[in-house]
Amino acid sequence: MKLIAINSQADTLGLQPWWYARNALVGSDNVALLVVLTCLALGAAFLWLPRRWAPLLSAVVALGFLFTWLPLELWQHSFRRAAIGAYFQGLKSQQRDWIDRTVGRDANVAALWTDRGNPFTIWENEFWNRSVRRVYDLGSPLPGGMPETKLMIDRATGVMHDARGRPLDARYVLTDTTVSLVGTVLREDVPRGMVLYRVAQPARSTTRIIGLYDDGWSQGSTVEWSRAACRGGTLTVHERSDPTLFSGRPQTLTVRTTGLERSYSLPPAEERDLTIPLRPSGGTCEVIFTITPTAKPSVVEHTHDTRLLGLRLEHFVYRAKP
Repeated sequence: MKLIAINSQADTLGLQPWWYARNALVGSDNVALLVVLTCLALGAAFLWLPRRWAPLLSAVVALGFLFTWLPLELWQHSFRRAAIGAYFQGLKSQQRDWIDRTVGRDANVAALWTDRGNPFTIWENEFWNRSVRRVYDLGSPLPGGMPETKLMIDRATGVMHDARGRPLDARYVLTDTTVSLVGTVLREDVPRGMVLYRVAQPARSTTRIIGLYDDGWSQGSTVEWSRAACRGGTLTVHERSDPTLFSGRPQTLTVRTTGLERSYSLPPAEERDLTIPLRPSGGTCEVIFTITPTAKPSVVEHTHDTRLLGLRLEHFVYRAKP
């Protein structure tokens, strides 16, 4: 019975009528019995129905398609509602072909997945824009099994290249705000945190942030910030917590970078800017933030948010050494 649920919307369409019957007609305790009785009735009709009544089987098949189509199109868990939800997750109020409108349908745009959070931001933009030709990833593969190429970032130069050392050759790159690229920002989807760049060749990254959700919360206890071709300077980040989530408990933020390891205490009701001195190592500046304690809103506040959260780290500002 676990299969008769939200996953059947895309994976097992034949289970949609049983999901509808369970919720609207017979309940969870009786849906298995209804399935068995229906199968027995159809099997008996196929084996023992007289030949002169055989055309009725075609009508039964047609009714089966009808009863499958109705929940797929008209129910609260219908294709239409699922499509609206997917569109909202990927684009929200943005025009669906906003990339094509900006660079033209014949342009060469690479979609860069950073494992930041919501794969719909890549799926929806790739589907609606002909100019988005290839998908690349900088971390875990994009869910869904799309064809994609894994990229790495040269620590000293920031050049993005594949396993064979070939640089990313697209003229335009679509990515999220956790990656900063050398080039010109042409347009942004601010609600979804997506940025369209015209990149300088070879395409290279200046800054990357790993471990943050779209709303600035840390994904658990660790966040990593790095900048390629860095000659030192400072990094300023705004930190804040949630007094309800952590019930008045202060949190500890430990900062580690080249030549520095320091811990700071932050009461939940406070927020502040933290400035960290940077020393390059091999041409790269890296900062690792470790946060304790962490908490799940679903456990503490009894909400539907099951994420493991630490601190909100926002407004990363890098200032180069003069």
